[in-house]
Parts: sequence; structure tokens; C-alpha cells
Amino acid sequence: MKIIPAHNRVQIKQLLASVGLPTDDIDEDSSALFYLVEHQSEVIGLIGMECFQKEALLRSLMVKPAYRDQGLGRELVNHIQQTARRQGALRLYLLTTTASNYFLQQGFHSISRDETPEAIKATDEFSHICPASATIMCKELNT
Repeated sequence: MKIIPAHNRVQIKQLLASVGLPTDDIDEDSSALFYLVEHQSEVIGLIGMECFQKEALLRSLMVKPAYRDQGLGRELVNHIQQTARRQGALRLYLLTTTASNYFLQQGFHSISRDETPEAIKATDEFSHICPASATIMCKELNT
């Protein structure tokens, strides 16, 4: 299985909606980059990222239920970390309402809303898509 860039915003929105993830700000003008994994011509995983100089925001990790617990999510997160590093990011942030334990296992730690950098606070995901109760997490990328 290979991770490849995803460009079809309609397909991206359908995949995210199929697992209950937000799609409100995913359109042709979005700066988010998405990557997918196919298996036998079926998309089985997807991840996205927005980069803001030294900060990056992990967007919308999803793996279809039949393919979970096989390390695919970890591969996608590693891919985004490498991509963010190549773009100059020093830290990767995310917001989650359901997967904080998963991301703790990936080396992320929880931070407060006050600790969140302005570039991340300015995103649609932070400001109005995710609820204020979402857990904000961060991982240093220089390690």
C-alpha cells in the first residue's frame, strides 16, 4: 500500500463524512493537503494537513473500519509529520473529540486553548468547526 496525494475534494469530503468527520471547510480554495491510501483500487485511509510556517495542523485522519488496527493510521501520521517537517514546521497540532488516547500513543500531548499558537487558532477547524470541548494536542517535530 502506498500513500499518494489526494486532489478530488468531492471524494475527500465523502470519505470524511462516511466516518463522521467534519467537511465544512474543505473546498477547492482550501490550503489543506490530503493524502490517501488505496488497497485494490479502494481508498481505505486518508489524512490531511495545513501548514502555517513553523506550525502545522493535522486534519482528518481516517481509516476505514475493516482496515483498522493494522498500523495504517500510524503510517499516515508519520507521513504527515515528515511532510510538515519538509515544509518547515516545528510542531504539529490537532483537535480531537474522540481520539486523544490514540494520539497520546503517537507522541502527542494535550495543551490548553491558551497555549495554542495564533496561526492554529485562526483556522476554521479551531475557531468554529470543532467544539470548544475538543482536546488540543501538539507534537514537537524536531525529534
